[in-house]
Amino acid sequence: MPEKCVEEAFSRVSATKIDENQEFIDGTLRGFLLDSGKFEIQNKEGRTITGFISPELSEDDVIQFDQTYLNKNCRIHLQIHTTIFKTGRSSSHYELLGIDSNLQS
Repeated sequence: MPEKCVEEAFSRVSATKIDENQEFIDGTLRGFLLDSGKFEIQNKEGRTITGFISPELSEDDVIQFDQTYLNKNCRIHLQIHTTIFKTGRSSSHYELLGIDSNLQS
């Protein structure tokens, strides 16, 4: 690979920023895929959000969430990982940290 290409690639990667924050979303739990470690929720506006289940949650935790909150309104605790590219484009990935029934008004 030519040196100029390597320099350009390094410049692009160096300019990439990663932002992480936690957020609580009131919505409906739509389901889990235990084998792939994924979840799906729907926020109050009807937008579907999918992501990965935190490795900190045990399979028993996730099964309990499923039995308690499936298709019910609940408060979902997410870690949002946002990558901001040099071009200004961004991409967000969601990680489920927890669920509870304490909806905020």
